[in-house]
Amino acid sequence: KKLALEGCAGIPIVRLNPFGILDVKRESEETLRTCGVDYTIFRPCGLNDSWPSNQRPIFSQGDIAVGRINRKDVAQILVSILSAPDATGKTFEAITIANSDGYYPPASSLNTALGRLESDSINGGKGPSEEVVRAT
Repeated sequence: KKLALEGCAGIPIVRLNPFGILDVKRESEETLRTCGVDYTIFRPCGLNDSWPSNQRPIFSQGDIAVGRINRKDVAQILVSILSAPDATGKTFEAITIANSDGYYPPASSLNTALGRLESDSINGGKGPSEEVVRAT
């Protein structure tokens, strides 16, 4: 994966992996996927309170998204996930598009976008498949 997605290695947290925290995070996600309860693993990208809030989220899978998202938008997504069956059993990231010109207002519901994401079970419970990662 490192060779196929070389650009990801340029992200400081990936390159540095302070105290092996990304390894612990990966192991924790794998445990959650296999423990037998309904789950959603949501990975917000660069948290930035200066980034505009109430923006349209862009979802991706494979831990490859690079961008910004305001904490208020993260909170809105988390609340939406609670009542969205299409989020169950999935791992995904989100960034937002700054809405400076009003071209991309937030959707009234996240259900359509969440429904398009691949379920982790399709890849044997290991998160999104390599095909999804390459397509995102």
